[in-house]
Amino acid sequence: MAGKTATIDATTLRVLWDSYLPMGAICQHFTITVHQLVRLRVAWELPPRNDRKRRYKPSRDERLLDPDADELAASESSLDLAPMVAERVTVVHATWTPADWAERQAVKPEPFRLARFATPDEARDLVDEPAEGEW
Repeated sequence: MAGKTATIDATTLRVLWDSYLPMGAICQHFTITVHQLVRLRVAWELPPRNDRKRRYKPSRDERLLDPDADELAASESSLDLAPMVAERVTVVHATWTPADWAERQAVKPEPFRLARFATPDEARDLVDEPAEGEW
């Protein structure tokens, strides 16, 4: 929901902008939308933030770095996926259509096809349907 941009202090916004705080965090601070922030950036001529070294980098989730004892036991006891990975796979697979499943198969199924060939007259009686009572 859009907030009121008239109450935003330009100096505070400029400090947050120059500190390379993510736009989402700035929007939460002022309770405005990203579109409002973009409009303020243009209106107040804030400089572009092109320095990739200064961009915000979130800390790694500790849960992903160090699995707990249950995760390790499940991973080491079988060839099954770890529970956390299996949960993510289930979520991703739920969005796949049958076409996605076919496209992502490692071995693509080939349709069975019979080649056409000419039947010699000598073998015609083997190929044609038998007369009634012959079998």
